[in-house]
Amino acid sequence: MIPIVMALDENYALPTCVTIHSILMNASCDTEYKFYLMVTDTLSDASKQKIKMVLEPYPRVQIEYLDMETLFDDAYIPNSSHVSRATYFRFMIPEMLATYDKCIYLDVDIVVCDDLTELYEINLADNYLAGVKSISPVVVDENMEYHKKLEIPSLDQFFNAGVLLMNLSAMRHADLTNELLHETNKENRDDEIFASQGILNKVCYNRILLLPLKFNVPIHKIKRPHTQELINQLFSPDEIEEAANNPIIVHYIGNSKPWNRLFDTFSYHWYKFALSSPFSEEIYRDATKIEQEKGKKAADKFEQSLQKNESLRQRNTQLEQKNESLRQRSTQLEQKNE
Repeated sequence: MIPIVMALDENYALPTCVTIHSILMNASCDTEYKFYLMVTDTLSDASKQKIKMVLEPYPRVQIEYLDMETLFDDAYIPNSSHVSRATYFRFMIPEMLATYDKCIYLDVDIVVCDDLTELYEINLADNYLAGVKSISPVVVDENMEYHKKLEIPSLDQFFNAGVLLMNLSAMRHADLTNELLHETNKENRDDEIFASQGILNKVCYNRILLLPLKFNVPIHKIKRPHTQELINQLFSPDEIEEAANNPIIVHYIGNSKPWNRLFDTFSYHWYKFALSSPFSEEIYRDATKIEQEKGKKAADKFEQSLQKNESLRQRNTQLEQKNESLRQRSTQLEQKNE
């Protein structure tokens, strides 16, 4: 039985359904999963019913909801529309899954393209967790000195916290949850580097196993030319090729989510699973509505631009007329002086 932990609120209920659907669609016949969903009180009964519908074709799959109540209500939240207090829930996993030695943690803005047994069976040795290097300029730009802010020697192990293989027994033995909570509650945490990912990197530094890129592929970064130099600094050519062609986990990092970008070519992997889920019509309808609203906003913006340009044109015409009047007046004065 492979335990998989995810954290969500009502806003991410439908994406969670798609993530679970992708995991189950790609599970080998002898792989068994148990899902632990760390939830806020905003998660509705209707959303729970949707999740139940995803699980119905898979009678051996188990699920358990972990009510996080008011935990992390006062934690620092970056000024980002896609982040909520649920990002900190993973800190509690070692204590809440007390009977497990290890587990997989997944963000819910991902899809899984293969069985997860290979990931789960990786030997963590005495490392607290395993993750994939973060594809961020701060990781390779020492001038930014983020490692000094985090009070660690360097960012050579800095990982993205959206896909984690967690050594729960080692974390419990080191009382890591309390250390993570201590860092969360420190004052003056007003920098995004100190959100959950930064804290995990700080507390777990030097006990981190780096995974191949294929286990956490930010597909929009892998496929775009302007990030190639950075990616080439962080990963080998073989890793990059394998991740691009045969990703195991695709991660939609950042504000831009596939359910809000129906016609983005990088959303292909997500919609491949979303449109084969029990909620394909709802997902397509919502995505289409968002695209229509984007189109209306773009049209309104274009109309405003046209109006502004027309206003500027009229203003320029008035200025030209005024200048012409001044030139004529100047000519008349010159003639009179002669």
